[in-house]
Amino acid sequence: MEIIRYIIRYVVAGAVGYGFSGGVGHWMTNWVVEWLHVNYGPPREKNCESFPRITGALDRFLYTSAWLTPYKEFIGKRVISGYDVGRFDIFIIGNALCVIFGVLGGVIIKLIIKHWDTIVLIANSFSSGYLDF
Repeated sequence: MEIIRYIIRYVVAGAVGYGFSGGVGHWMTNWVVEWLHVNYGPPREKNCESFPRITGALDRFLYTSAWLTPYKEFIGKRVISGYDVGRFDIFIIGNALCVIFGVLGGVIIKLIIKHWDTIVLIANSFSSGYLDF
């Protein structure tokens, strides 16, 4: 029974942390970058609109994973070249938001794992004690 509790703890923590990093992080980063492109950026080519979104999603996943490992220096992996000034500035802001949301996802996972007993106690108080993990 203890192994099932252990698995549930890590699956829930991972789902919430990666969900925050991927879901909320994608929505906020996309909104900010689109606003910057419309108001301050140079015109974009239509054929490359989805590429930054895909790389941003992958980066947030990698940043969240890096925060959970002893290799946090992986977060500084980006080498930037080949962007003109307007796109470069927007890229830096978008990448910074990806780092922020990726690290926040990792922090959420660690907090859920650390305070799991308290979370279960609170959940049991709302569910009349039906939860047993």
